[in-house]
Amino acid sequence: MIPVVASVSYPAISATGYSNGAAVNISPSVTEGNSTFTISPALPAGLTFNATSGAISGSYTAATGVRDTYTITVTNSAGSASTSVALAFYGKAPTKTGQTTCFDTTGNIISCAGTGQDGEYQAGLANSYSAPTQHPTFTNDYTTTDSNGLIWKTCTEGLSGANCGTGGMYRQTYLETNKCTNLNSLNNGSGYAGKTGWRLPTPNELDRWVIQYSLQTGMSAFFPGLQIPPGGVIVSNSGGDNFCSNSLNADRAMSYNSFTYSFGMIFHSYKCVSGSNTDNAPLDVDNGDGTATDLNTGLTWQKCSYGVSGSDCKTGTPTLMNWTDAVNACKNLTLNGRTWKLPNINEAMSFYKRSDVITWNLNIFPTEASGDVATWSSTTNTASPGQAYGSYYVGSRVMWSKTLTKKFRCVSSP
Repeated sequence: MIPVVASVSYPAISATGYSNGAAVNISPSVTEGNSTFTISPALPAGLTFNATSGAISGSYTAATGVRDTYTITVTNSAGSASTSVALAFYGKAPTKTGQTTCFDTTGNIISCAGTGQDGEYQAGLANSYSAPTQHPTFTNDYTTTDSNGLIWKTCTEGLSGANCGTGGMYRQTYLETNKCTNLNSLNNGSGYAGKTGWRLPTPNELDRWVIQYSLQTGMSAFFPGLQIPPGGVIVSNSGGDNFCSNSLNADRAMSYNSFTYSFGMIFHSYKCVSGSNTDNAPLDVDNGDGTATDLNTGLTWQKCSYGVSGSDCKTGTPTLMNWTDAVNACKNLTLNGRTWKLPNINEAMSFYKRSDVITWNLNIFPTEASGDVATWSSTTNTASPGQAYGSYYVGSRVMWSKTLTKKFRCVSSP
């Protein structure tokens, strides 16, 4: 019998991509036996290619996403044949806000079922914390570790002790960018709690902490005592820009210069962290269908704000709605057969690149012809539940009365 060159094909691959940590099992159809398989380029870590069967399996768990086209070649005694497979594997989703309750426009608690609010979906990765840990040698030093691998100084600078009840919170009307790095020289050079990687948190790290501290019950077990200064801000730092997170109600994370301009001389306090930077700028891909996907989070966004269309987002004007109407509009959106929602505040902030320059990918999400630059999120401010969080075009987190009308952009999870 004359050998025949084998052919290989793969079933319909996920049109969007594979969620972080999801099981991947892809097996080909092959016309001839006694074949071997190769793949190029190599699959990312966590995924395995079977050279005997051509199957792809495993799970992708890296923090950042990846998309590539892989050439798979099948070979037998008669020769070889190839096919190409496009695969996308998503990075880690934004963390949960910690909100589990839903509210109406005036701030009354309502059932979450069918609301489309943050409290119903509770989307994102869980971020848990350890109880404050006393260092065995430097017994005055306490740290709290989160599940993302960051180690926080349990007490805000100036406070100490197991309950953060000793001393006074450090507050200055000027910025001291070395306030956290000074911890590295304590304990005769061993550093606070025996660590020498102390730094100011990045804007997103601090923002996520403040949101969770404000919205999630039980956070005082991990961060006891006074953590956020009344009437002041906690400072973060990233690249050449400094950002603050407003203390009362956790309502803003804006550039230091913007705060100085808007609010004058305000008090700065410091929350210090040790560990690798956990921020990743968006890695957006235009899907060519009015949507774009951030490979680093797996979130798919409307390319244009609600009410605007066109490849350049210049057709129409953004539809301005109050908060409840915006939540419902995204919940009822049927674009491309996906399930849509208004993003929670952590998802909304992941849209922006917040480093030396605060922006978004203008090649994929063009500046629109007109309309408000502020956008709604589905997260209520529980300290004043007649308000909801939103994001501002410079990457700032703000709050507004739910009765105001703002623009918005819907999002779809993997």
